[in-house]
Amino acid sequence: MKKIALFLILLPLFCRLSAQNELAYKPFEAFNNDTLAFMDYNFRQRAEYYKGKTVGEVLEDISLPIKVFTRYMEGYTTTGLFVYTDFVPHEMKGNYIAVFLQNPVDSRKLVKLMGGDPNSKTWTPEIYEFLKNEKVKVVRPNHYRLLKEKGIQM
Repeated sequence: MKKIALFLILLPLFCRLSAQNELAYKPFEAFNNDTLAFMDYNFRQRAEYYKGKTVGEVLEDISLPIKVFTRYMEGYTTTGLFVYTDFVPHEMKGNYIAVFLQNPVDSRKLVKLMGGDPNSKTWTPEIYEFLKNEKVKVVRPNHYRLLKEKGIQM
């Protein structure tokens, strides 16, 4: 009985200590304009923080202008998106964050917001409004660049 009482007393203390171990968000400026280091720290090392958050919260933390985006689809649903702050066509060198959704969204609605062009990569305020409240399943930065430029394997 004493062990149970001690456990119940110490449990809140352990919870507080583990919460303090979470890495704090660092703004882009803290990385001396090193976009890859910014994305590695905030979106690889802190990836667990974003589980269950909204797409809007992730995009707010990216804090860099989104140049283009692409979708990851399964059937008629979009299950993820890649938002690029720097886009290099036909190469894996761009700076992007992959955001996979807990619940897929209807691709037909999204394509309407893309001007009816399923291949459009233009990020618009309407697309942001459509996706901002969707819950995040997984978030990760460009793993190819992390491996090639920093030697970090995901």
